[in-house]
Order: sequence, then structure tokens, then C-alpha cells
Amino acid sequence: MPFRLDREIPFVEAVFRIIEGNGSEAEAMLLLVETEYRHDVHIVQPPLGATLTQLPDALYQTAIKGSFFSFMADTNLLFSPTAHYDNLTLILPSDYTLNATWRAWVRIWRTGPT
Repeated sequence: MPFRLDREIPFVEAVFRIIEGNGSEAEAMLLLVETEYRHDVHIVQPPLGATLTQLPDALYQTAIKGSFFSFMADTNLLFSPTAHYDNLTLILPSDYTLNATWRAWVRIWRTGPT
């Protein structure tokens, strides 16, 4: 069964308009950044040598099933765990980062939203 993106989600619609040649990358980025701030989830490129605090296990369920899944639902954004592993980081509420390994992503996928 193919995965279908929901074009009623503003960010998804903005990306499709870019693909179709009648959209603005600036508009799509603005929608993505607004969604990041709404859910306190940020995709960043941390400076070299930056120390990032891993999400503690005790906060895992709250952060993933709360902010992260809400962010994903509002963007339909798909992450490849290793495609940008060396230069992009996912920052969750309280400035925690998530260890984006294949194992971590499978754990997220298996828990699913509630």
C-alpha cells in the first residue's frame, strides 16, 4: 500500500506546489518553522562541538507521543534516520535531542501516537 501525503495539511500543500512549479520555498519553510515553534520541536544544524543533551528515558513517552507526533501529524514530514545524521539534529521540548539511529526510529514507529 503506497504512503499518501495529506494535501490538506498546509505544509504538504506548499511542498506539492513547489514540485508543481507554482509554489514558494520560502512559504513552505515559514509553515515548517511555524509548526516547529507551535510544538517546540526544531530541526537544527548544531555548531561544531556543541554539546546536546539526550532525551532521558523518563521523558521519552511524553516527548515522543506529545510534541513529536503532533509535529509529525501537522507536517507529514518524513525523516530518514541516517540521511542527514551527521549534520541535522532533532531538538525536542526542553532542548533535549533524540538519538536518531535506526533502532531509535523503529522504537518511535512501534510506539505510535496515542
